[in-house]
Amino acid sequence: MIKNKVFILVLLSTLTGCQSTSNHTKSVPPTIANAVENRTEIKPIIHIEAMYPKDAMAKNIEGYCRVSFDIKLNEPSKPHNIKILECSPKGVFENSCTNSVEKWLFVAKNTSESPTGLITTCKFKLG
Repeated sequence: MIKNKVFILVLLSTLTGCQSTSNHTKSVPPTIANAVENRTEIKPIIHIEAMYPKDAMAKNIEGYCRVSFDIKLNEPSKPHNIKILECSPKGVFENSCTNSVEKWLFVAKNTSESPTGLITTCKFKLG
């Protein structure tokens, strides 16, 4: 049992040491880079895509839901004060979008951008 734990620790430390040391910055996935539409510096470190509602999928309904929310600066923060701004069609995607956004996580530091009134749009497209 102890040998297994030691092996795992050695393996993890070896793999960690194999990380690239190049000067290239890692690119931010597009969904995260564009997650907050009205800010350039504030991005989530955890971004959960909205689940397509089963009823909408079964009926081939596409659309979107746009929401605003606030976060706290200089500490890990989940979105709060989430408000629906616009959804089309109404009554279809609101729950899925807000459920997704409330799971995001931000660690925004040293920014001049306001942590209130952030906006994102959950898009629901089939195929």
